[in-house]
Amino acid sequence: MIRDRNPEVQGFDKPSEVCYYIDVFRYVYSLCADHMNDKCVDFCKALCDGTRQRILEMLSEREMYVGEIAEAFRLSQPSISHHLSILRSAQVVRSRREGKQVYYSLNRENIQECCGMLMAKFSPGASCRAD
Repeated sequence: MIRDRNPEVQGFDKPSEVCYYIDVFRYVYSLCADHMNDKCVDFCKALCDGTRQRILEMLSEREMYVGEIAEAFRLSQPSISHHLSILRSAQVVRSRREGKQVYYSLNRENIQECCGMLMAKFSPGASCRAD
């Protein structure tokens, strides 16, 4: 469930908490990628890049278009578009076109779902094996 007054995903009050869990997911992915469902694996792969993590931090504040994101990184628009394509394929972000601009926002529902699946899968008593 997403909080109405706060744009953060429920359970994560600070970006540093999100980054901590991203690091945990990166580690979990490296150990157990063969035994997680494809949605979780794609989610972890998408988060395993520092540039994509920073893009998500920016998008946690507000919807942005590709040019705005590229300016903040001082990277080429094609490079940022490539990262956004990976995030979109993993359903971590949503896109919408308005005229010539493509705007991106977090897919908070999917982020929350994947975080929940990972937390459940690797909670105490869970094992790294196929179900």
